[in-house]
Amino acid sequence: MAALHKDGVRKFDFSVANYAYKRRFGAKRLPLVDLKATLSWRGVPHALGYRAARELRHYPRLTAYLKRALGMPPSRQEN
Repeated sequence: MAALHKDGVRKFDFSVANYAYKRRFGAKRLPLVDLKATLSWRGVPHALGYRAARELRHYPRLTAYLKRALGMPPSRQEN
């Protein structure tokens, strides 16, 4: 790591676990990103479904209603 720092590297990936050495280095937490991109027209329905599911997370009551209407089992949080 010292050699990389000497070469000008200033960002390191310390993985996702919470280890003491990361705290000693003063590592900052960054939110993880889940990026979905369509590579062809065939991926558009999947991308739209992902987007709809992501947006529904902001409306838990509407999500529960739609799950009941579609006959889906309730999630563990709803029990």
